Amino acid sequence: MNRSRLPFLRRPARRARAAATARIRRRAAALSGRPDRLRRIEVLGALLASVVAAVVAAGSLVYTQRSNEQVREELAINRDQLDLSRDELAATREGQITDRYTAAVVNLGDDAIDVRLGGIYALQRIMTDSTRDHPSILNVLSTYIRNHATAPPGTGQDTTRPDVQAAPSDVLAALTVLATRDPAHDQRAAIDVSDSYLAQANIGAELDNTGEPIPDTRSHLSNANLSHTVWTGANLVGADLTNANLHEADLTGALLIEADLTGADLAFTNLTDASLSRANLTNLWLLEADLTGVTLDGADLRGATVGKDQLLAARLTPETRLPADLANDPDIQEHIAELGYPANLTLPGS
Repeated sequence: MNRSRLPFLRRPARRARAAATARIRRRAAALSGRPDRLRRIEVLGALLASVVAAVVAAGSLVYTQRSNEQVREELAINRDQLDLSRDELAATREGQITDRYTAAVVNLGDDAIDVRLGGIYALQRIMTDSTRDHPSILNVLSTYIRNHATAPPGTGQDTTRPDVQAAPSDVLAALTVLATRDPAHDQRAAIDVSDSYLAQANIGAELDNTGEPIPDTRSHLSNANLSHTVWTGANLVGADLTNANLHEADLTGALLIEADLTGADLAFTNLTDASLSRANLTNLWLLEADLTGVTLDGADLRGATVGKDQLLAARLTPETRLPADLANDPDIQEHIAELGYPANLTLPGS
């Protein structure tokens, strides 16, 4: 072979090898770059997933917040509706009480006593249901008693007789409502039945098995204006008459056993034959009061304004607690002895 032609023969072979080598290099480069693209794709995928998750979370948060706002708005609406319902209910209730009050007061002016009694008991129920109307009802019933409890038929009737005529039933019913009310709701109102005829009233406390008054059943007449009233034969057992005004009242034959008359004014009062056994009469004003035949067994008169002559007309016992200046007075001791008790006793005093 002509050696001069060998270079020409070798050139294609070299080109082929070079091309093959280039192909191999390109393929190797391609193969070596694939993991980078995969990683980039994975990173992009993770980033895209994070973005999607963030968008979903943000959407959920917005939805939740909007739902919460909607719930709060609904609750606010419900509260407003509830407040409105309460206001409407209160207005309806007040309207009903007003209607009942008006009807009851109208009944008080009826000619039939049964209708008037219905009005009195209706006011008692309203007094219980509406403390706001309590003081006004107290004043209405006080006025009713003063207007209807005038002296009984027969001018100059002897009210000291045991068979004295009782006060009208509607008057006594109104008095019972006042006496058994809850005084905690009186506010500034006070009972005023002055100049009223209340004979044979029965507002005494209920008694337990031992004969003692039950506290929750005591009549509440404290601070009441009872001046010039007639209580002949009345039952006032256990009554609360503290600071009451009984000036010139007639309590002939009345039962005031265990009544509390602390600080009351009984000046010029007629207590003939009344029973004040175990009554609290401390600081009582008894100026010129008639104590003829009054029973003071166990009564407490310490601090009371009372004279010796008045006590000598009463029925005293060694258990009667007298003012200090009269407790051991010889005339008082002699009077007690005449009543059947031992003389020369040391009586309890202040």
